[in-house]
Amino acid sequence: MKNPILLLSLAAIALLTSCGERNDVEYIPFQEREDGRWGLVGTDGKVLFSEEFERRPSVVTNGRFVAETKDGRYEIYTAEEKPKTVGGRYVDAGYYQDGLIPVAEEGGHVKYLDTDGAEAFTLSKVEGKDVTRASVFSEGLAVFEAGGYYGAVDTKGRVVVKPEYIELQPCRDGKLVGVSKRYEQVSKAGQREKMRATILGSDGKELGTFALKEVASCWGGFVDGAMAAARERDGEHEWGLMDEKGEWLVAPSDRCRSIGGVQGDLFTFSDGEKWGVMNRKGEVVIRAKYDMLYFAADGILAVQDEAYDEKRPWYFIDTDDNRLGSDSYEDVTVFYDGKHAFAKYSERSWILLDAKGEKAECEADIYDLAFYATGNTWVESDYVDAAAIVAQLGITASGAGTYRVGMTAEEAIAATRKGGGAPSETPEDYRYDDDLGYEQQLGKLTATYRTIFPLYIGEDITETRRESYGYFYYDHEVVTGHRFRTQQSASVAASLNLSGKRMEGKTEKFLDAMKKKVRSLGSVVRENGGALLVRAGGNTLLAYRRGAEVGCIVMAGDRSDLDISDYATGDEDDDYAEGSDSASVEWVTDSATIDSTVAGDSTVAW
Repeated sequence: MKNPILLLSLAAIALLTSCGERNDVEYIPFQEREDGRWGLVGTDGKVLFSEEFERRPSVVTNGRFVAETKDGRYEIYTAEEKPKTVGGRYVDAGYYQDGLIPVAEEGGHVKYLDTDGAEAFTLSKVEGKDVTRASVFSEGLAVFEAGGYYGAVDTKGRVVVKPEYIELQPCRDGKLVGVSKRYEQVSKAGQREKMRATILGSDGKELGTFALKEVASCWGGFVDGAMAAARERDGEHEWGLMDEKGEWLVAPSDRCRSIGGVQGDLFTFSDGEKWGVMNRKGEVVIRAKYDMLYFAADGILAVQDEAYDEKRPWYFIDTDDNRLGSDSYEDVTVFYDGKHAFAKYSERSWILLDAKGEKAECEADIYDLAFYATGNTWVESDYVDAAAIVAQLGITASGAGTYRVGMTAEEAIAATRKGGGAPSETPEDYRYDDDLGYEQQLGKLTATYRTIFPLYIGEDITETRRESYGYFYYDHEVVTGHRFRTQQSASVAASLNLSGKRMEGKTEKFLDAMKKKVRSLGSVVRENGGALLVRAGGNTLLAYRRGAEVGCIVMAGDRSDLDISDYATGDEDDDYAEGSDSASVEWVTDSATIDSTVAGDSTVAW
């Protein structure tokens, strides 16, 4: 998974929903007793149904909710007293926003359904690249990933933002924030100071930019025309508010070590220890004295105050710091409908509160309330083009990815960097390493590349020194420096990790694609159910399957005598013990005798 350059992910949309930024939740899953079935209670306390589902369903949005089946599939239901299914059964599903839900059928692309379960549109390819995943909608736009880059579509499936971003935050307050793919290489090199982020309108047009050397992180997207952002000074983050042009509305300062939420002229802030409220003039409205606080409704904040009650620290206040209600609770929710919130009164009981913080009438006896069960914000495509993914590995008769057999250490280090790795250039760091490697994201899969040398890549430079003691002396070796060994890489490997539920049953397809690719490069030596050995030019290639791993090893020289019988019965369910001799790069190379030019040795048993 990529390391985020900005901070807000699509998963944060669910968090923001649960923290009161959006009020589109209609019903919430609840249990009346421990280990009981699940029902749905309205945000006003009225029960829709109870004791109905064995597995916890999602919250209701747009009149629909999602429930997982016993076999791990997802079904969509209508929110009514006797819920009915709409659509089919899916291997992945999000939740409804803007009247649409993203789903994926077995072996299929991500598609969006309307509230009747009918297909609105399918995201298969964008600009010739397979769409590997897509998000729920947020303010009329859904973010998708295609070819490793992010873009956005509208509710008609029309591309509004082309997939030209290495990171793209969801639309909030009519704006998206992203980082262009033209900064991909400097991002991999960790050169944040050379990058800029782009602020886009909901029409995809650029509104402004800001330099990432000036913004260490940003959070929450835009709310009421402002986005929380931080700059770094003396190793510490100082937070402020930024406008859509990338200019500071509230300049960062050491008084503000973090910002939570924004509501109109106000925002919550932390001084590094406690939380309070400021306005856009930078004036403190509520001093930082609470352990946590967030906006629970317009003009209402939920606060955590362990100094008041360590076991039941939560209650509500208004923006003038006046307390609402006389009791405190173990936990609280937002005011979903602006009028009612739920509060955990004890370990086994939730109650309903009104906007004044007082207990309100609730039809349900609530043992557990799953207000956090918003559903999946990302849905992954279940469509896999194995041949296309294998083609992206760049396998040739001489190597794979950026590696080739016969490289020097310096060339292999440069190739690692070109592939996106961050290798050391210091020989001393390789005194006990005989390989280099990097990873690459190919859609939903991670490709791993390795190149292996006959001996450790780095070595000590020594000289003989004589120590004299009267009539006696002895000679000993002293390390005076380090250097890369004079040798060439003997093998290159590229592999795909197909582990996980979504890849079950797909290793055979990938093995077939790998065999087809390797077979096209040379002449077949031998083959069995789990491997193929091919001679190509002066090298030997092995396509293999090892458990949930499918890969190719390119070996220098003629390895036609290689025994591949251990692969014959291997499949994705095999459990290979650590150190097994079956189908690993180490097994292939450790059993070989490689001819290589190594200082002091012309032939090395490797």
